[in-house]
Amino acid sequence: MATDVYKFTEDFQLKILALMARDRGIYITYQSVFKPQYFRKETHIDLARIVIDYYDNEIARSSKSNTVVNPPTKEVLIEEIRKLCTSSKIKEKLIDQYNAEANKICEADLSDAEYIKDSIIRFGKKSELEHAIIKSVDIIEKEGNYDEIRDNIDKALQVGDEIEDLGTDYFETISERMQRYAKYEDGIQKVPTGLVGLDNILKGGLGKGELGVIIAPPGRGKSITLTNIGAGALMAGYDVVHYTLEMPEAQVAKRYDCKIMHKDMPYIVNNLDKVTTALLNVSKNFQGKLIIKKYKTNSCSVNTIRSHLTRLYMEKQFVPELIIVDYGDLVIPLRVYKDKRFELESVYLDLRGLGEEFDCPVWTASQGNRGSLSKKIITIADLAEAFNKANIADVMVALCQTDEEKEGGEMRLHIAKHRDGESSITLPADIDYGTFEILVRDADK
Repeated sequence: MATDVYKFTEDFQLKILALMARDRGIYITYQSVFKPQYFRKETHIDLARIVIDYYDNEIARSSKSNTVVNPPTKEVLIEEIRKLCTSSKIKEKLIDQYNAEANKICEADLSDAEYIKDSIIRFGKKSELEHAIIKSVDIIEKEGNYDEIRDNIDKALQVGDEIEDLGTDYFETISERMQRYAKYEDGIQKVPTGLVGLDNILKGGLGKGELGVIIAPPGRGKSITLTNIGAGALMAGYDVVHYTLEMPEAQVAKRYDCKIMHKDMPYIVNNLDKVTTALLNVSKNFQGKLIIKKYKTNSCSVNTIRSHLTRLYMEKQFVPELIIVDYGDLVIPLRVYKDKRFELESVYLDLRGLGEEFDCPVWTASQGNRGSLSKKIITIADLAEAFNKANIADVMVALCQTDEEKEGGEMRLHIAKHRDGESSITLPADIDYGTFEILVRDADK
């Protein structure tokens, strides 16, 4: 990239300011990347504030009176400058400079408007990056949350990404939708869980970019369920990455061995050659890949996961088709809040964003509150700490089990939320703690 790509002179910044002030359509389109702090010159910063305040008031007025939005005239700018300068002794001495800049805004040659328009997003992105880097220095000096640095830079790089996307034109995309319906039952590619009764309710599994959450109190099978979901996708030929924040990688791998082989550990230990041959055949025939990665509790953020996925792609050309995080409540937030529930909510938002970024489903688990231990049916009301997790998730499945059911290897899966389908349905299931297998049946069986 040439070194001068992101250099914007003060004269060019004035042209951006002039175009935003004089063209209401451009302002409405690009207002999200038009911020006073992006400008270098003090007079430009103040004039940008004047333009933004004017349009805010004008848009509010036009919506009430059902009239068009008018750009500010030269007289409006001069009047607002007068108000600004009379309120400050320092600015009062600079009123002639402010008026001169206002004249330039109104008289600037905008015959190159298309070129300027194409530069507005780059200008906003570059300015936001500068601010992110400045913030980063302060975070480093205070030895703060370094993930915040990555988060700030990521946000800066995303400035303006959605501006020119006007959405889906319903009638122009009829053929495209029909092709998707022919390929997938409801037009969305799903990754199966392998839990048959659950897949039937979800119409094939969890969709790309969706977030699924398993809810259960401690010791009720959250990790086993996530392993079953990972194995189900793996056996269907999908590439899976499984993040564990509690158990060692070897422990998780052992659970996959038992689940895939339908055998307990004593059998595997006594039949190592048979199991080796069988697992190699599974790898050859089903072709899905599985990566298991352990992070210490309270050391893994969504940015940590993102960095690991980037390394997997660079070193192994591995692109996940399913991400499992065991479990979301142990992921550290990118932003610090006084109230823990807001931190947990931000984690689940970031996990959902990770699925959208990598275009794959994300399954995780959440702890049920203490009261859920004694409940026969667990619902989203039993979520610990942050109830708003329920608003973020697309699918929530509660693992319900009494002590007697646990002893008998029985369990019930309650569909607590299903954004795009049936919910409040309870599915009977069997769980084998020797082979770590869960068999989920349909509700009517």
